[in-house]
Amino acid sequence: MDEDSIDAEVKCSICTEAFIDPVVISSCKHIFCRSGIETVLQDKPVCPLCRHEPITLNELQLADHTMLDYLNQLLVKCDTCYEKNIQRNLFDEHIKKLCPKVQVTCSAADLKCGWTGLRDQLDEHVAHCTFELMRPILGQLPVMTEEMKRIQNDNQELQLQVNGLVHRFPLRAAEIDINAKWTINGLTLAGSNEGGNRLNQLCHPQGLYLNDEQTLYIADFFNHRIIEWKLGETNGKVVAGGNGPGNNNNQLNYPTDVIVDKENDCLIICDRENRRVVRWSLQDSASGETIISNISCNCLTIDDNKFLYITDIDNHEVRRWRLGDTQGVVVAGGNGQGDRVDQLNYPTFVFVDRDHSVYVSDYSNHRVMQWTENAKEGIVVAGGQGEGNSLRHSYYPGGVIVDQWGTVYVADSESHRVMRWQKGATEGKIIAGENGRGIQSNQLNRPSGLLFDKHGNLFVSDYGNNRIQKFEILTKYP
Repeated sequence: MDEDSIDAEVKCSICTEAFIDPVVISSCKHIFCRSGIETVLQDKPVCPLCRHEPITLNELQLADHTMLDYLNQLLVKCDTCYEKNIQRNLFDEHIKKLCPKVQVTCSAADLKCGWTGLRDQLDEHVAHCTFELMRPILGQLPVMTEEMKRIQNDNQELQLQVNGLVHRFPLRAAEIDINAKWTINGLTLAGSNEGGNRLNQLCHPQGLYLNDEQTLYIADFFNHRIIEWKLGETNGKVVAGGNGPGNNNNQLNYPTDVIVDKENDCLIICDRENRRVVRWSLQDSASGETIISNISCNCLTIDDNKFLYITDIDNHEVRRWRLGDTQGVVVAGGNGQGDRVDQLNYPTFVFVDRDHSVYVSDYSNHRVMQWTENAKEGIVVAGGQGEGNSLRHSYYPGGVIVDQWGTVYVADSESHRVMRWQKGATEGKIIAGENGRGIQSNQLNRPSGLLFDKHGNLFVSDYGNNRIQKFEILTKYP
């Protein structure tokens, strides 16, 4: 890493290196590496720069994505194989998958092969490995197990029908077959991996909405605008904002979500950095009006009674609002920042089903929570195992949808994939982005918003790739 080329503003004043896992002290807004400031605060609860006190670990918040994106672009050198100019955010992948001089185990280690050696020696070993040669025979066992699980699922579905249980159609989601699968490769509907502010480009899109006329509405986060994009067209149209960041009535400031109010022919927008919810007419898009103020909103949705549900990332809660209300009612969280089942930590996305159960992406707790109507605490329905990218983890969850079976679909943003968690499951399954972070059609980069169309096709806001991807549902499941 060329230390002289690094902006001083992205260096930690404690370790004097470029930030690693940067956090912000909420009271004074100074930024430090997490490990460094936590060590300092254990000795004395004072900011090292401004001496502000007292400070607790609970006041440490994640740095914004603008800084994280900058840090990820820094170039580093591998001291193992001496390769240069590796992007910092891809260094772990280089070590785990690419570096030829890293010690690795045999691909048949799961079958008890004890070989270890350098990665560039692995292919030669595998070609003669007795354990690997046995794999086709042993591989039939999990296939038979999966078939038994499928039969059990079919029996459960039949039992529900026999008992006469009615599964009601959820809001903003199609009815999804319990065995549904989607194409591995996504189709780019809007934008491209080259972010920008032209009408054929997006810059870090977040929330999505699809109307009955197959028109997408996209919260174009870094462009401070809402884009209307008719499916099949190469350009979008600015329908709100687009006048640079600001707090005037004709401006937005990092909008994160949008929905369409069909009855009033208008958009309802989370204008996050202006701490407001804005209503913007689709007939006169010159300016909007503030309908809710003083809320650090990240996502909103609406139920069949026309109540708005809005995530508040500063107060770590979800509130339900009737238009015209001045306060709203807490329906999830509201007990301060934390990881108890009656708390949330930076809630990002929300989904409400027909039973008015609220599903929340509890971002910094790495879990999705369900709060039934009038509940005082939530239930973990996905993740809850902390940071990680195994099938048991939900690593900084984003957009969330729940189908008629209670299956949870969630954008697992920092694992760069979309996961499906069946009701009661302790681990999920990858349905999109199973090939890691990247720009290929079978890859995602920090996915954010999600939706299904009426056919069950999956739409994903591919935040880091500046595009909207569509994964088509398969008519036959292998």
